[in-house]
Amino acid sequence: MQYQIHQRRIVGDKLMGIFDSWKRNSKEDQEHLVDNVYGTEKLSVQNKRYNFIHFVLKYKILVPLALLMHKWLKKRIEEVDLNKKHLDYLKVFNDSYEEALVKWNTHYVNCGVGTKEEFKFSRKTMKNHQGPTRLPQLIKEIYLAINANDDAYLEFNTIFLWEVYKKMHGLLKTLEQDGKVFYVMRNWTGQSDPLYEEIYLQLRMNKSFALRGVHKE
Repeated sequence: MQYQIHQRRIVGDKLMGIFDSWKRNSKEDQEHLVDNVYGTEKLSVQNKRYNFIHFVLKYKILVPLALLMHKWLKKRIEEVDLNKKHLDYLKVFNDSYEEALVKWNTHYVNCGVGTKEEFKFSRKTMKNHQGPTRLPQLIKEIYLAINANDDAYLEFNTIFLWEVYKKMHGLLKTLEQDGKVFYVMRNWTGQSDPLYEEIYLQLRMNKSFALRGVHKE
């Protein structure tokens, strides 16, 4: 019970639905062969890995560790000033990361269409370290602290961003040539089901399937 309360404080009540909706208890369900974004295998095998990733790795190991490290760093290290000229690439990383969290919280978590009010709510949620954006924010701030105080990783960040830019440029060019102009995104409605993921995979693999682009702020 105490662990469930801890989870709700980290991810919020809405996202907690993922843990209940994924469960399947009957033997018939467990023997079902699923073919979705998580792999092609028996549901029992996928459930075992899914539960380990969510219950053990994320919320028993990563979240407590990230909270402790963040609290410790705040006492020992000043907040990173990203306006310094030599941190310009780190600022690009930070700004891109935060904008991605805002759009992810808007379109995926809350199934929004991208109105100003929705973006405003998501931005406030992110800045306050609330809901599902909390863990990614903690990880990002630890990453910033390490980069700003270790030039080896600061240089890695610069190289990493350039490689992402080049790879994304090449991928988008290839997708345009193949007529894949739109990205099909599955948003989350409060439930996560391995069978829903099968449908999502089929939509992703269907070359003729198209959606309108993500709304801009």
